[in-house]
Amino acid sequence: MKTSKIIDRIKLENAVYYHLHYNHFPPLPYIMVDVCVKAIPYAKRENWEHRIRLPKGITWDGKKTISVADVFEYHNLDSFL
Repeated sequence: MKTSKIIDRIKLENAVYYHLHYNHFPPLPYIMVDVCVKAIPYAKRENWEHRIRLPKGITWDGKKTISVADVFEYHNLDSFL
């Protein structure tokens, strides 16, 4: 991965962390940052049904994956589009 892409990824991760921590009450857990970051490119391509694997120990409706649409809806990520 190119250095510029790594820096862009770090900036995006920091922005998502800030959003989850400071724009929600109670703050959403840090463990969801990677899920949110992975969902953003799929949402930009309007691939809302794509499923993303959740971190170990986390489930959504009893499943180990969550749709991009649900990630965006429940984490209020519209500003990242």
